[in-house]
Amino acid sequence: MDYRIEAPIIDDLDGYHSLWFIQSDASRMHKDVLEQMARCFKDEFRYDHLQYDASDATSQKDCTGLLIMQPAYDLVRETEHRPNRVIGAACFRHRS
Repeated sequence: MDYRIEAPIIDDLDGYHSLWFIQSDASRMHKDVLEQMARCFKDEFRYDHLQYDASDATSQKDCTGLLIMQPAYDLVRETEHRPNRVIGAACFRHRS
């Protein structure tokens, strides 16, 4: 299998963060990043289905997503610019 993982960059978090939680009310951009990481996991581990779908509001109600990040110092443009590079993700489902 030949594919390349592009680590997503998030610029709009007002600082550096190592963890960022994604709930159903998160921005679409953050949900899209979580889905992008889920697609990487699906490809790498050959899962049958996508673990997180940014456009599926029903499945997001019982889900808490987590983006794992590190500072992207190589992309800093100015003093107040603090980009975060997503290096991992997780999705937790609430089950009874």
